[in-house]
Amino acid sequence: MARMEWSCCPLSIEMVLDRVKPHLQQSERGTSSKRRRRRRRTKETKARMSAAGGAGKVVCVTGASGYIASWLVKLLLQRGYTVKASVRDPNDPKKTEHLLGLDGAKDRLQLFKANLLEEGSFDPIVEGCAGVFHTASPFYHDVKDPQAELLDPAVKGTLNVLKSCSKAPSLQRVVLTSSMAAVAYNRQPRTPEVVVDESWFSDPDLCRQTNAWYVLSKTLAEDAAWKFVKEKGIDMVTINPAMVIGPLLQPTLNTSAAAIGNLINGPRTTSLSCRSIRCPRRK
Repeated sequence: MARMEWSCCPLSIEMVLDRVKPHLQQSERGTSSKRRRRRRRTKETKARMSAAGGAGKVVCVTGASGYIASWLVKLLLQRGYTVKASVRDPNDPKKTEHLLGLDGAKDRLQLFKANLLEEGSFDPIVEGCAGVFHTASPFYHDVKDPQAELLDPAVKGTLNVLKSCSKAPSLQRVVLTSSMAAVAYNRQPRTPEVVVDESWFSDPDLCRQTNAWYVLSKTLAEDAAWKFVKEKGIDMVTINPAMVIGPLLQPTLNTSAAAIGNLINGPRTTSLSCRSIRCPRRK
């Protein structure tokens, strides 16, 4: 098990090689047409290898209509996986149309209705899966009842998904989407010489004192998850993104994207419609 913060998206080795390749090939013989054919064949080979990577494998994505989860579904389908995805309402086109329109969805995407607060709700979704990506957790700021709206869905929901995972003999790994919110809110100094590592967790007491309910929900949920998987012997890694922005697949604004919209258009953006691997901690 391991835990690490996700701070940015570095260039992959393939991207770096693609950028330097033209300079390395300057001395090669042959015409430009031959080089173009060579590059085309390379891209086609990479595409086939990528698609074959998940062929025959089944994975689960919870909260599939969200920003991160929608991209997960898209990329998993591109790699040939069969995806069993949970949404709160499979009949809501705002939650499902962008998923059903993805390449590969017709043959390899299965949508399920699931309730985070209902134990056993995820059993049929997780059954037969080699991997589970748990992203489902509410994230918004206008909270009237923190316990019911944020804390219970985050903590009980995570444990209910993990309980379903503990029943699946096919399971190889769980990837839990946590947050930098579960890392950075404590009383420890963050001066340049301080190293933020896997031992850092936000302080629940500080969260309660400052009414930081979303921060508290992510902190308690990840802490509960680590205790559960340690007891059950489940292989889990967690990812801890900060603000998540970029091209949207879903037709509505996620909270992070809405914050950027607010900078441009003012607070009313929150009501508009629009088109980090933290790995298990070592003890």
